[in-house]
Amino acid sequence: MDWEVEKMSDTQKEHTHFISAGESIGSTFKKTIKDSGYPITRVVVIVEEDILIEKKEDDENRKNIKKKIQDAINEVSHLCKDFEIEFELKEIPQISSNLSLNNVRDSVLEILKGYPGSKYYFNISGGGKILSIGLFLMSLWVEGISYHVDRLNHFQKLSVPKIHVKDVSKNPNYVHIMEIISKSSRRPIPRKELLGKFKAKKLGKKNSTEKEFGGTLTKHVANLIDWGLVKESFVKGNKKEKEYDLTDDGVFALNFIKLQSQ
Repeated sequence: MDWEVEKMSDTQKEHTHFISAGESIGSTFKKTIKDSGYPITRVVVIVEEDILIEKKEDDENRKNIKKKIQDAINEVSHLCKDFEIEFELKEIPQISSNLSLNNVRDSVLEILKGYPGSKYYFNISGGGKILSIGLFLMSLWVEGISYHVDRLNHFQKLSVPKIHVKDVSKNPNYVHIMEIISKSSRRPIPRKELLGKFKAKKLGKKNSTEKEFGGTLTKHVANLIDWGLVKESFVKGNKKEKEYDLTDDGVFALNFIKLQSQ
């Protein structure tokens, strides 16, 4: 193989990837290793126990589906062995319309107890709808990263808001900063230019101060970065001067705030 998974030292945080079992998880896992940029120290494949059981009532189509999923699980297991990644298979009770998402939630929670402090990732490319939705919902609980790889091997991180848009719009300085970046003829915008155009917004009361909104430009920008609305980099050829741009979520948030203000 001409690609490598990022190795982690013993002192670094563990990175646990949950994968919903499906027919194509072998190829989607290869894509994750190759192109996601996510470190991987442990893989947990979540599978409905029915997939691993041969039943008399299964027709040929059902048998073939089960066989393909089982083979895909084995492929992931072999890849983990090749890259020295810990592998675990977690069976959960058969999911049907008569069962709730609690089955998925409780099964994942049981695993989380064994790996406290790990960074969690959720590959929801395979498996049934309930299984995939269950893993996605768990990613919200643990502030994990969810991603999907389609049949054409296109990798897509599922973006989850870290703050409600209403909370962003409550502080006019956040909106002001995003608007400055959005309207700048130079993108990303250098910090010096942003600083020159930034005028602290106040609450409308004559005795209100900018301090009521949480501090300086540096503080505001740091919050926007933490919420995934603004990204920070260094000006090309200058490792001392920073520059800023809106993320895709930042563009959406700004447009949404403008829509609500109409």
